Formats: sequence, C-alpha cells, structure tokens
Amino acid sequence: MKEYWKRFENWIELHAPFLIDELNPGASQAEIDKFETLIGKKLPKEFVEFYMIHNGQRKERGPKYGFIDHEELFSLGVMGEQWSIAKQALDEKYFEDENGKIFSLPDKGIKNDWWNPCWIPFVGDFCGHYICLDLDPSEDGFIGQVIEFNHDNEIRELLAPAFIEWFSNYVRKLESGEMVYSKKWGIVNKDGELNKP
Repeated sequence: MKEYWKRFENWIELHAPFLIDELNPGASQAEIDKFETLIGKKLPKEFVEFYMIHNGQRKERGPKYGFIDHEELFSLGVMGEQWSIAKQALDEKYFEDENGKIFSLPDKGIKNDWWNPCWIPFVGDFCGHYICLDLDPSEDGFIGQVIEFNHDNEIRELLAPAFIEWFSNYVRKLESGEMVYSKKWGIVNKDGELNKP
C-alpha cells in the first residue's frame, strides 16, 4: 500500500504539487476503531493500511479539488457522516415504494439491494454518487470488493474485486495519462466531460 500511495504522491507533486496539502495525515488506530464501531464491521486490512497513510482529504480546506475522478476522497469522519445519512434513509424506508422494498440491477457478485449498510462510501460527490467498499457481497462476490452506487439509477457496478486492485488501477491510470489535473475540478478523466473546454 505504501508503494501505491508514494506513486500517487509523486504524480501529485509533478502535476499539481499544492494538492499534497489537501491530504490529511494518517488515521490513528483509535479513529479506525471508532469507525468500525459505528458501522458494526471490521474493515479489511488493506483498507486500514490505506487510511493509516492518509485519512482522506481535509474537510476544512478550500477550494475543494477532487482526488478520485473529480470526487472527494473521504476522511473517516466524512465517511461516517455519509454512511449515517444513507443508513438513516434505509431505516426510514426511503428505499421502498408502495409495493415494498425496491431492488437494484447489480453486476455479478453484488447483492441486489438498492442500498446496503455494509456498503461503505469512501469516495463521493455529496449528491448521491459513491464509490463503496462492499462488506456484504453476494455468493459470487468478495468481501472488500469495490462497487459504484448512484442514488438515482439502479445500476450497481463492480469496479474491482479488492480494494488494493482498485487503488493500484487508479494509480496506473494517473501514470499512463488517462487521468489529468483540471484547475476547476482536480483530478479528472482526460477524455471525460469535465476536461472539455
């Protein structure tokens, strides 16, 4: 994990050095324990290692720049806030209609829930789009796989079967030039809509 974080930092220092100051220092074991108590689950080792190097982005700083395809890399604190909002919506039956529970159309390995409290949002736009750590996969999935959630559509996409694979793939996209720095948005897809004039 240290290797991939170092490569990520090297890319930032080369293309947008001021962004380094947007990263929090690593989370403490006490912060990890507090978050695990909140969600009622143990986090995978590689995810813990990731957050012990950098605990996401600084919430109090501005202007905001997205680190993961223009979206924010959540700190454990923000992650807990976003998880709690979604959990409350689930408890209040927000994800149900007059016929009862509504379902998603997931990729293989993901449960067909609209939302699952074992989906842990660690990247997002604060408008209902998240990249999540999935701690409750279907029989064909893997604990700790990375999935995409959108509140306004039923598609649930599998991004990677493990967190380390997701992060290493993202670092490779940076190094290959597939991701670029945008003054307005932060790190974005080179061919995406946000990188157009």
